Amino acid sequence: GLVPTGSRDPYALRRAAHSLKSSSSNVGATKLAALFRELEFAGRDQRLSAAPALLEQMRPAYAQAIREMRDLIELNS
Repeated sequence: GLVPTGSRDPYALRRAAHSLKSSSSNVGATKLAALFRELEFAGRDQRLSAAPALLEQMRPAYAQAIREMRDLIELNS
């Protein structure tokens, strides 16, 4: 995956989270972007223990973003 959950490399975690934060923000997934921001900071601060809880919070935020994008596509079809 893009977020190296099994890795012990906080720099890799920070880089991946930063990219995904930007992508999420670009499509309007603000909740997801905020969670990736927190994950980015966790990587920056070498708090890898924070990653699993943040990733669990991302699951429903991701699902919500997908639903909203599908709704927009249907609305504009």
